[in-house]
Amino acid sequence: MAMLLLMGGLSLECMAQTPFEKAFADMHSSDPAMVNKARMSMALLAEQEMPTIEKDTATLCDALADPDAMIRLQASGILSTITLIAHEHNQVVVSCFPQLIAAASDPADRVRNNSLFALAMNPAGPPPQAHDVFVKSLQSSNFRTAEVGAAGLLKEGTNAQANQSLVKKALDEAPDAKHKLNILYAISGSRVPSDDLFQASQKYLSDADPSVQQEAINAVVATATDKSKAITIMQNLEDSSSASMQQKKQAQAMLNSLNTSH
Repeated sequence: MAMLLLMGGLSLECMAQTPFEKAFADMHSSDPAMVNKARMSMALLAEQEMPTIEKDTATLCDALADPDAMIRLQASGILSTITLIAHEHNQVVVSCFPQLIAAASDPADRVRNNSLFALAMNPAGPPPQAHDVFVKSLQSSNFRTAEVGAAGLLKEGTNAQANQSLVKKALDEAPDAKHKLNILYAISGSRVPSDDLFQASQKYLSDADPSVQQEAINAVVATATDKSKAITIMQNLEDSSSASMQQKKQAQAMLNSLNTSH
């Protein structure tokens, strides 16, 4: 009788297992086919389970510290997706902030960058405890890591001037066009009005690299505290004899947007 009760308890425990719990457990299987099937199912599973994702909060948080990098990648990808497009479930991400801060230093690039994104661009705002990891990330040789670290600093609710100075310094000391471009992505994507960032971005309107020039335009418009100043810069760029045709077209598009926005 005791054995039957034990077996019944085990059966109930298995029945209570959520689809995510089962998928993560299957990824620990010694059967490669089962592991592959679980990995391949994650995207569809995330879509199906998103309406009730709160029940899997502990599972996702714990998966961020799993020894298997693929499991950490799956969990960080789901949490960054919630941050990006499923704000109504953001409490799941907030609950995982401690694990995300640890994962933001992960040796696996994609795990690290997903975790940084979930912290930096979180609709609830970045947690203050993530500040040091943002500063560290800003110096990374990985372009995306540096970009999201910069975005996290710019989105923080405190120490705005000091954080902007760190980002400006990283931009000015960027060793090549790719590093400059990614820091400018962070500035334009964060959309933080700032006279300091507005001035800093203008220097790169005449950069030797066309991609940097184009992103500098986005950054100037995104950081302008006075729309009329951005309009003047775009008009000057459109009329400039030294600006490329691409710059002129982009400046004209920005002017159209600025003149129609309220």
